[in-house]
Amino acid sequence: KSSLAKLDKEPEKKPEIGTIKKQNAAGDRNYWVSVPVSYDPRTSYGLMVWLHPAGKGKDKDLDDLMGIWDQYCAEYKIIMVAPRSDADLGWTPGESDLILESIRHATENYNIDRKRVVVHGMGTGGQMAFYLAFQQRELIRGVAAVGASLGATPKERVANQPLSFFLAVGDKDPIRETVLDTAKKLLGFQYPLILREMKDMGHQYFNSITLDTLATWIDLLDRI
Repeated sequence: KSSLAKLDKEPEKKPEIGTIKKQNAAGDRNYWVSVPVSYDPRTSYGLMVWLHPAGKGKDKDLDDLMGIWDQYCAEYKIIMVAPRSDADLGWTPGESDLILESIRHATENYNIDRKRVVVHGMGTGGQMAFYLAFQQRELIRGVAAVGASLGATPKERVANQPLSFFLAVGDKDPIRETVLDTAKKLLGFQYPLILREMKDMGHQYFNSITLDTLATWIDLLDRI
């Protein structure tokens, strides 16, 4: 009887861990998933979607970025997905489906805390993060943008669909003023927002202090 019972019960599928390269359903686009090797399906994880800047979507670029985040993802229980844009000049609204598919893969295969889903981008990737967050309010709870500004007027807040922002810019970045203007616009609409100016930095990714702050912000996002 015991052997029959074992045959009747389907073996549990173990979730993939580490860095995994995936294909979209159509088979013509790729995205990466990074899951801490310590992943425990009994614990909920935040989800961070990395949208790379223009010209920084090569395998090595995405590998380097995930390497920066490895320790933080393990400590703060964060899973990363990183789709790749095909556009030379950066993300276009038509690529939203690929991004959403990568998010769905994570939410369907891992224990994701829906209150800690963040789109994170730099440059044109940050612009796409703003766009996607306002278009997908029921799905996205936070935007973390570095060296990126919001071109349009923010949409009004929605009471049951909270959205928070983490903006960072180097104090020597040529677009610093437009990033500060973006912060003013968002605060004008009463969005929760953190702004960090990084000393003696230009158009660059986070320094370690700002990275620490962002990881903590993602960890606490469900309480904002």
